[in-house]
Order: sequence, then structure tokens, then C-alpha cells
Amino acid sequence: MPTNRNAILRYKTIDQCLQNRYRSWTLEDLIDACSEALHEYEGIRKGVSRRTVQMDIQVMRSDKLGYNAPIIVIDKKFYTYADPNYSITNIPITDQDLNKMSEVVEILKQFKGFQHFTELSGIVQKLEDKIQSNKGDHRPIIDLEKNPLLRGLENIDIIYDAIAKKKQLEITYQSFKARQADRFNFHPMLLKEHRNRWFVLGQRKGDVFALLALDRMLDVEKSPLDVKPYDVDRILHYFDHVIGVTVNENHEPETIRIWVMRRHAPYVLTKPLHSSQRMVDQDPYGIIVEIDVVPNFELEKEILSFGDGMRVLSPNTVKRRIRSRLKGAIEGYQTDIHSEKLYHILGQLNAKGHVQIEKLFKEKILHDVGKGLRRFQNTSHLEVLKEGLFEKIPKTQNILEVRTFKKLLDQLEGYEIAQSAFYKVDQNSQLFKEWGQHYAEKSDRIIMRIFLTTEKRNSPFFAMLPGSHKKLFTQDEIELLTGNTNSSFAQGDLGQIHIMHPNLVHRIEYPRLNRQLSWLEFELVTRKVEA
Repeated sequence: MPTNRNAILRYKTIDQCLQNRYRSWTLEDLIDACSEALHEYEGIRKGVSRRTVQMDIQVMRSDKLGYNAPIIVIDKKFYTYADPNYSITNIPITDQDLNKMSEVVEILKQFKGFQHFTELSGIVQKLEDKIQSNKGDHRPIIDLEKNPLLRGLENIDIIYDAIAKKKQLEITYQSFKARQADRFNFHPMLLKEHRNRWFVLGQRKGDVFALLALDRMLDVEKSPLDVKPYDVDRILHYFDHVIGVTVNENHEPETIRIWVMRRHAPYVLTKPLHSSQRMVDQDPYGIIVEIDVVPNFELEKEILSFGDGMRVLSPNTVKRRIRSRLKGAIEGYQTDIHSEKLYHILGQLNAKGHVQIEKLFKEKILHDVGKGLRRFQNTSHLEVLKEGLFEKIPKTQNILEVRTFKKLLDQLEGYEIAQSAFYKVDQNSQLFKEWGQHYAEKSDRIIMRIFLTTEKRNSPFFAMLPGSHKKLFTQDEIELLTGNTNSSFAQGDLGQIHIMHPNLVHRIEYPRLNRQLSWLEFELVTRKVEA
């Protein structure tokens, strides 16, 4: 039960009086002593009533505050302790007290990893030892989120001290994007924690605020220089209009309108996305909430973490970004290629002489490559660029860095890219319509095409005779074969890959084009074995 400060002062005064065995204490003596103490420490002049002191003695005798004081009356007049060694300041700890202290110790132990709490760690250890000596085994009941592998916590002490004393710091810092570390003076103003990572807000140079991650600090040293004056209130409210720690000071908060699926609604209502959150509508399928924040990376992460349970309704800028991120995530699953599929692809290539792979690249990669090839869009020739493709169009090298494409090349064991080219087809292109084989002898090459068009054409582009790569034919034999055998086709949809043995009997047909069709072509040759 909580007690006020005056009552505690009276209890202590009565306790001190009753411990003094060299004097006999009447009720009037105790009233006078309590009145003097209140006047001396609290400036209260009106004194203490007889009833108040009598009630205090009753409380001290009871277990209401855990005192159970052995107060007795001698000769119906004088008050004293039956136990001459008793005092309310050294009462034994009850089981209830031990349980509460154990819970507090478990919480404080979570902070042992912080350098600034070194002294606290010692206090916690003493409390823990004291508790264990007074009771049996005790298991933790509370587990706070923590990351024992987190770097940079050793710098909290020096940063905390610099902020408190308004001193600058000399920091060696290397961000994730930087190739090398940089050393500079920093004006620290506020420590900030988000999702178990620690940051310090301050100014590096000029008046622009900077947020540094403690786990990217390579070295931190104190500086004798004072920080420049700053608006403390502004710092304390710096993160008010964002989720997380990314703040764009040039942007004003926007109203983000979000639909939340009914199943997720209780979580969003009990743990709001932001302090400005408000529910504006609901129906049997879910709720609509609004928050007033500056859009940032952490907002996107928070929305994406709900998967299909959350959808941005407005503004369109945020809606488009979330949609793009989800599309990229789905493409990541669609473009993945597993060993079993690769085995099937290689088996089909060996048996039929060609194979087509539907989806291997994200559209963003292909669009980036397309940007690099725009200079050739007005060229009417079929063979646009055949020498030094990677050197002349650096963006085309992005293809080689795609994990799934690397995986495919690794499975094409014994081959390496010998030549690369860019081809473009339009109404003016002169295409090969004759059936034939590329080589008059057995070839050690395969051809790989990556189509860059945005939609399939109505008529086929490459026509082939499956299995015809295993033998060299005369022209008469080719005419006989093509007149009596059904051919298969490869169409040029965006991102499709077509791999073909060059001796496969094939032809290139003229499609009914209303827009151009283009592709990258790689010629892979058998890798030479070093002697």
C-alpha cells in the first residue's frame, strides 16, 4: 500500500524514539517528536494530532507495510520495543518482497551488456546473490528482446557522457555503402534505439542533422571541444513524424491511408503503427486506419511485414512503392531455379537440341539493360552490335550477376561465353527464312538468346526440328525432313531464355510485327582445358 512522505517520516521518527532505551516515551513525547520532525524537514508548523500518532503505531504493529513492530506499553504509559534490537530499517525480507525483487533483477540483468551500466551490473549481481541466499531456485519470468551479437554497445558510455557534458566526439565511421572509413568531429545530441540497434543523432558539419549507427563506428574518442548550441526541444521531437529512424527534413508528414485485414486488425489497434494512428472506417472484412508520417524505408518495412494482411490505399506514391516491392519479392520466387529443374533443362537440350526457359530474370534487370540499348532503337539492321557488347554497354553485364543466371551457366558444365551480341528485328529487317544448319561439321558451341521484347508475337520467331542436331544433313535431306516433320517454335517474350545447339535444323521466320523485337545473344564454346 502506498504511503505519503509525511507518514514515512513519522514512522522513522517513532522508530528512532523507541530504539532509544535510555528514555521512557509517553504518547505525548512521541507526538512532540513527530511534530518537531515535520517542522524541521517539511516546514509543517501545525503539529501532529494524537489520533494520527495512535494510527501510526497501529500500522507499525500490523503487517500492512511488513513492519510487524513489537511495540508494547509499560505501566500503561510508556511505549517501547519488546525486542531491544528491533528497527523498521532492518526488518527481514518477506517472500513477497523476494519475488518482486527477483522480477526487477531479471529486468535489470538485460542491461548488463551496456558499457554505461557497468556499475549497475555490480549492483544487480549483489541483489541477485542476496535473493538467492534468502530463497531457493528462481527462474526468469520476463525476457526482454536483446541481441548479444550487436556491435557498438561499448561506445554507449562515451557517447552518453559526451551528450550529458555537451562535448564533441572524434569518430571513425564507415557506413555500409562507403568503401573506406572516414574520421570527423561530431556534435552528439541524442541516443536513439530502434529494433535493437542503437543510433546517435547530432551534427557532423554545418546545420544538417546526421544519424550515425553505433555498429558502424570503428573508433570513438572524447574531444575537449564543446558542441554548438542547439534546440533541445527540437531534438526531443525530431522523430515524432516518422516510423523508425530515417528522417527527411525536407518533407512534411502525409496522411497514409491503410486497409487492414480483419485477422490483423486487433494487432494494429493494440499496437499502433504510429502515435498518430486513428481508425476511420471498418466493415466485416477489415478496418481502415490513417497515420500522419513522412514516408520512409521503415514505414515500407512495417507495411510489408503484414504481407497480404495490409494494403495502402493512398497516397499513390507510397502505394506504387509497396506494389513494386511486392512484385519484386514475387519475382524472386518465380525466377528461382532448383537443381531438379536444371537437370530437366539440360536433359531437354541434349535430347531435342533446344530448350526454352520461361522466367529467370526480374523485370527491373531487363529494363536496366534495355536502357543501355536505347541508342540502337532506331537502327534498322538485324545485327546491331556483335563485338564488345559488355564493354560498349556496361549495363548488359548486370545479366551476368543474376544469381539464377550464374546457376544456369554453372550447370552448362564445360562451356564459357565466347561472344555476345545484341540483335533487333523490325519490319525492315532481312531475316533468314531458309532451313539449315550453322556448321558443316560437328559443333562444340551452343547459342543462348535472352529476349527483351515486352509481349509475345502472334507468329513464331524461331522454327526448329527437334533432335536434328545429332547429325549433319545435306540440303536435299534437310528439304525432305522439313517437308515431312513437325517443327517446334521459340517465341520472344520478355526475359525468356532460348538455348539452342547451332547444328539444329532451324530457320528464322518473319513475324507479323507491329513493334520491334530484340534479344541478347551469347555464343558459348567448350572451355579449353589447361595443359
